[in-house]
Amino acid sequence: MSPCRDLTIWLSTSRPSLLRRLRHRFPRVCASGIEDAAQEAALTTVRLHKTPGSCVQRAWERSAEDLERLVFTFAWRSLRGELRRGARRGHFHPDGVTGHRDAAAQVEAQDTLRRARRLIPDAAQIHAPRTAPALSAALEDRLRTGDDDLAVATRHGVHRSVLCRARRWILTSLVGEPSLRRL
Repeated sequence: MSPCRDLTIWLSTSRPSLLRRLRHRFPRVCASGIEDAAQEAALTTVRLHKTPGSCVQRAWERSAEDLERLVFTFAWRSLRGELRRGARRGHFHPDGVTGHRDAAAQVEAQDTLRRARRLIPDAAQIHAPRTAPALSAALEDRLRTGDDDLAVATRHGVHRSVLCRARRWILTSLVGEPSLRRL
């Protein structure tokens, strides 16, 4: 058997343990988020195993426990990065809001999404009157995809800081009275 084949067999047998450890470490992350992190860790492990002298090869040579710790570290870093970027904090998606399982929460999230969409033209006019159409498109894109401000601003040719201020104005407007001053 090839070393890569041995590694994939080992990854599949150690997967339940990895999933348990991730669920324990990240109790608020949904099952699909845990699964994504485990998949990402497995792919990273296989990719690095093919690189001579990599950390994966060294851990593989030392012991199964070292390799298990390394794979967990890959998965942990993947999930931590997702959480830091906010990708798993209930961003709006066309099919609902991640992390909400009951129907009432889904309805409330969809209502919030509709209210946010109605505020987009006002936010764009307040924060960038000259480029309001581009900012409106960027805000809609940000709301729909959940991508970070820099990526969305670059796609639509608007300043990241203006997009961020307009987005924060919308969020503030949703929880309180809209402020007409620039933030």
